[in-house]
Amino acid sequence: MLALIPQVKVLNYENDRYIALLMDYFHLCLESVRKLSIGKTKHLMLKALADTMGGYLQVYILPLTRHSYYAGNIKYRNARKLFELYEQLKLFLRSNGAGWLNPSKEIKRTKISPIVITLPRTSIACDGIITYSASSIGNKREMKRFAFKQKKRRAPRHKTKSTSSRHKDESDRSEESIVIPLPFLDDDTQPNRYRSIEPLLFQRQHKHEIKAKFFFSIALPFKKNTLQSLYSERSIFALVKYYIASVKCIVSKSKAKTELETFNQEFYNWLQQSVRCESL
Repeated sequence: MLALIPQVKVLNYENDRYIALLMDYFHLCLESVRKLSIGKTKHLMLKALADTMGGYLQVYILPLTRHSYYAGNIKYRNARKLFELYEQLKLFLRSNGAGWLNPSKEIKRTKISPIVITLPRTSIACDGIITYSASSIGNKREMKRFAFKQKKRRAPRHKTKSTSSRHKDESDRSEESIVIPLPFLDDDTQPNRYRSIEPLLFQRQHKHEIKAKFFFSIALPFKKNTLQSLYSERSIFALVKYYIASVKCIVSKSKAKTELETFNQEFYNWLQQSVRCESL
C-alpha cells in the first residue's frame, strides 16, 4: 500500500493544486478497490487503503497544509477538504487514528508574502480599535488579559473634525502614548493546542465532541465583533486584521518608533506562547 502513496517531496504546497490532485487520486484508488475486489477481500482492502491514506494525511499532508494555509498560499475551503477526508477515514476505520505516527515536524520552507500596510496620516485609524493611554496603565498594564473586558466602551459617534482639530491630531502624535491590548484566547490551560484550522474544519461533524475538551473563542480589542468564534469562517485571518489595525493606530498616534517596536515584540511573544508553529 505504501507504494501507492505520492512522495511528499514532489508535491508543491505553495498553491491549491496539490489538494485537488490528492483528492482525485485518493478517490480513484478507493473506486478501483471497490470495483476490482469482492466480498470480504473488498472490505479488507478498503480498510488497508484507508489506514494507509489516513496515516499519510496525519503524518505528512495535514501539517504541511496547515503551514501553507497560515502562510496565505492556499484557500480555507480547499484545505478543509483534506481535513474532512481525514475525519471520514477515521470514522470508517473506527480507530481514531490509533497506531498512526505523530505528525511530522519537518516543514518545508514556504514562500510567505509580507503584509502590506498603508500607513495613515490621522488618528482616525484608531476609531475601530480599543486603546488606553500608557499613563493611565503605567507599569501595571496587563497585556495578556483583556483590560477592556472589565470596562466596556462603546464606539463614539463619528463627527466631522474641523481643520483645527486635524492639525491638533498631527501635533499631538509625538506626545500621545497608547496601549493596545493583546488578543485573549478563552482556554489558558491548553494555549498551544488546536489553535489552528481544525475548529473551522470540524464544525459540522465533530463540533460537540471537540467542545467538550476545548473552547474556541478569541477576544480582540475591536469596538465591534470583539468576541469571535473560531468555529466561524468569519474569524479567518482575524489576527492579521488585528495586527494591521493596531499598527495603523500606533503609527497615527506616535512618531516614535519605540512604541511600534514594543508592540511588535509583545505580539510576537504572544504568538509564540499561544499560537506556536508546532501546533499548526
